[in-house]
Amino acid sequence: MKSFTTTAVLVLCFTPLAACNKPGGDSAKVDVATRQPRGGLDAYDQKLQSDLDSYLAAQVEKGGSPGLAVAVVRDGQVIFTGAKGVRRLGERGQLTPRHVFHLASVSKTFAATAVMQLVEQGKLKLDDRVTSTLPYFRLSDPRYRDITIRQILNHTSGLPPADTYEWDRPQFDEGAAERYVRSKASESLLWAPGGGRYSDLGFDMLAAVIAKASGVSFETYARTRIFEPLGMASSSFFYQEIAEPLRTAGHVGNPARVSDVYPYNRRHAPSSTLTSSVIDMTRWMLANLNRGELEGRRILQAASYEWLWTPTARIPPPRKSRLLLR
Repeated sequence: MKSFTTTAVLVLCFTPLAACNKPGGDSAKVDVATRQPRGGLDAYDQKLQSDLDSYLAAQVEKGGSPGLAVAVVRDGQVIFTGAKGVRRLGERGQLTPRHVFHLASVSKTFAATAVMQLVEQGKLKLDDRVTSTLPYFRLSDPRYRDITIRQILNHTSGLPPADTYEWDRPQFDEGAAERYVRSKASESLLWAPGGGRYSDLGFDMLAAVIAKASGVSFETYARTRIFEPLGMASSSFFYQEIAEPLRTAGHVGNPARVSDVYPYNRRHAPSSTLTSSVIDMTRWMLANLNRGELEGRRILQAASYEWLWTPTARIPPPRKSRLLLR
């Protein structure tokens, strides 16, 4: 029987299309924290480390990004983690693999996992109508009553995209999720439930769904049921929990500059506000590669995991290519 090698690469970066000045001082070094497999590194892995060191340095020196963090997982082992650049342009603080990034829509994978955990616990059903959990959910379009949790997860709810994220007017209190759902009472569906396209609005509603079903806020649920079991100590959906020395600044533009605002607003937690490090994300990667289990701790049954990775809807994107949304 043939044996197969699985290699996965995780890259976190600031503003991929932004240019920046060459960082000086200590930031010229690549911060590398490598967990070597048992028996040490073979020649292939040693060359990989050397090549990645050079790649990270070249990407930042070329002005492609203020900073990059990279990890490589091979056959269930983290064989490389490294970082290059600065955590904030204009300052000399070197970026390390321990610094945290705003991970935007990667947030959705955690929200979907939380929903599936609650399904396993018997507190939700995928074909539950959203109104059965959130009776205050209203839209101006009467078809909203038919929207199910499954349709939110696979982007066939018919809901429109989020119109604004209000990063410049963030909300931090626990009531933000419910207020966001209530604020959509004048919205209309763009498609009948069962059709549609990608909708951050739908995923943002899941914060209130998860809170109602679990009895704790979405942020607390993610911390206690996902981050802590997986040992993701630097990860949070609540930015205020992140220690200042681990934070990185937001950067925008080309050439890059430090953003006036950080992309956080509790109203958009499930779709957009995950903050994590490349080290923590290797643990998330390993748990997913192992079908929901890491180091003997299982966060999701294999059958639930398989459902998350099974295509359930074919959605035509705006361009010629076609995308299967799960």
